[in-house]
Amino acid sequence: MTSLFISNERDETIEKYLCDSLESDVHYYNYSQFQEFESMLEIADCIILSTHLSESEFKKIKKHINDTSKLYFFNTNYFASGNIPYDPQKLLFGYNEYRFIDKIQIPIAEHCNLNCNRCYHFSNLQNQEKFYDFEIFKSDLKCLKDFGFEINEIRFLGGEPLLSDELFDFIKFASSIFPYTNMKIITNGVKLINFSDEYLNKIKDSKAIISISVYPPVMKYIDSIESKLINKNIPYEIFRVGNVFNKILMEEENKNFVSTAEECEKCIMIYNGVVTRCAPSIFINIFNEKLDCNFPEEEFDRVYDFDSRREMLQYLDSPFELCHYCMGDSDPIGYEWERTDSKRLVKKDYIR
Repeated sequence: MTSLFISNERDETIEKYLCDSLESDVHYYNYSQFQEFESMLEIADCIILSTHLSESEFKKIKKHINDTSKLYFFNTNYFASGNIPYDPQKLLFGYNEYRFIDKIQIPIAEHCNLNCNRCYHFSNLQNQEKFYDFEIFKSDLKCLKDFGFEINEIRFLGGEPLLSDELFDFIKFASSIFPYTNMKIITNGVKLINFSDEYLNKIKDSKAIISISVYPPVMKYIDSIESKLINKNIPYEIFRVGNVFNKILMEEENKNFVSTAEECEKCIMIYNGVVTRCAPSIFINIFNEKLDCNFPEEEFDRVYDFDSRREMLQYLDSPFELCHYCMGDSDPIGYEWERTDSKRLVKKDYIR
């Protein structure tokens, strides 16, 4: 049952905030007001701001909300423009759609020190050291800030991010641009085994959370790694136990690619000037080159090519070319972890 708050009086201050991506000349209201408004979301599935809603219009809106299971707000500008009959897609727009991003992924390094077979990022197939250019990173992050995004979490990953000598420069700059955003280092943990106290102190000073993917080779060291982090008072988490990998690519086109793309977690990623909805799409060129395949390689829109954050998120919400040949995690096929054998690279390890 959808719980709703309905305001029968038009609150132009709140409305202007919600419609800021629809009209360029809108002024924001102060953040303390928004926090009070936001607290209502904790006990409501949806908030509708309206001036004139008939019973039949309300029922149709409610059905649309139930069908999509999203938080929506009513766009009073739609009626003002004389658009009758209304289109629910235009009449309503999502709370999370235009400003707030749960997480952004930053692949600092394309290569890795563990070489897991069937790696989604194809890091095991990248034989050369290759890093995110720091100056481009600063430009990319400034673009996101200029668009007005609020980001809950920035994840520095790879490949293996601890292979980069500039890791703390990345974190420091990101923290300066987004001071209230959680910073996480997604690592396989191998390098943590032999890190010096000096390096561990740098991790602590960065205030980033260490997030460990515990693959089988790390299992026997995890207790000592945790002990090190606890002794240094470094916040950490076990992100996942990586003992099972999935095949995601399909040789024939996935006829249900639209629904698969909609179910996809959409791990928004920026890398060397471009923005994408997943790691496989941005690194499929590595796979194609290594295994002589022809999966679609995107001509990505660059971070600064968009006119608004709404336009960027609509782009990321749409299926990419690679989505036509991907199953994601919608129908996983599990394989026990194994190290990549460089002398036995076969397509069937990745393609269903």
